[in-house]
Amino acid sequence: MRSTQLYRQLFLDIAASKEGNILEANIRFNRFIPENIKYSTWERILGADVNNLRHMWFTKRLTQHFLNASPKNQFTKRDRHLLLLTATFHDLAESVVGDIQKIDKTIADDQHEQQVMKILIAKFSKKYQSFNQLQSDLLYATDYILFPKKPNKLSRAFSNIEYLGYLHTACKAANAVLIRTHKTPLYHRLDDLAKEVIENSLQNLHPQMKKFPAISIVLKTRAPYTDQLSPRHLRPKHNQPTLNA
Repeated sequence: MRSTQLYRQLFLDIAASKEGNILEANIRFNRFIPENIKYSTWERILGADVNNLRHMWFTKRLTQHFLNASPKNQFTKRDRHLLLLTATFHDLAESVVGDIQKIDKTIADDQHEQQVMKILIAKFSKKYQSFNQLQSDLLYATDYILFPKKPNKLSRAFSNIEYLGYLHTACKAANAVLIRTHKTPLYHRLDDLAKEVIENSLQNLHPQMKKFPAISIVLKTRAPYTDQLSPRHLRPKHNQPTLNA
C-alpha cells in the first residue's frame, strides 16, 4: 500500500470505529460556544477543523501544505512520512481522555494520553499487511513527535503545524466577526476566540520562522486577519519575515 493510500485508509478506519464516532461528536474550541448555539452551527461557521475527528484529516492536509512549502533538504522522505502519519492519527487518544486544551495540559495528562494512544495503536494497526512497520512508525511518532522527552526537529515541526491550524480556525472566527453587524453573544464569543488564539499562535510561531521558513509562507494567506486583530507588539519587526510580504 502506498503511503498516500495508507494515510487515507487509516483515517477511514478510525472514522468508522467506536473511537471515531466519539471524536465525530466532539467539538473543539467549545469553551467559546454560547449556550444557545448548536454544534452544527459552530462547525458551519468555523469549518471542519472544529470537529475533533475531521480535524485530523484537516491537519494531514495542512501538514502536506507545510511540507510542500519547506526547503527540499529540510525533511527526509521518512521525516515527511512520519509527520503525515502523525497528523492522520494524532488526536485518536482523545476519544478516551477527552480534548484538553494545550495550555491546560499537565505532565500527567500527557503521560495518560500517551499510554492510551499505544493501546489504540495496537488495535488499529493489526489489520494492515505492513502491521509491524506501521505499528513501529505509529509508536515512534507517538514517543518522538507527540510526546517527546526533549523537543526535536519533528516535534517542533508538528507543533508549528498545529499552531498554524489553530490560527486558521481563529482567522475564520475573525472573518465571521467582520461580516456581522449585530453584536450578539455569538459575535462576542467569536471575537474572543479570534483574539486569544491568534495572539497565542503568533507568539509561538514567530520565534520558529527562521528554522521553519514554511511558517511565513502559510501565514501570508492569513495576513489581513492576523494583522488586524493581533496586538501591535506581535507584528514582525522589519528584520523578520513579514505576514504579508
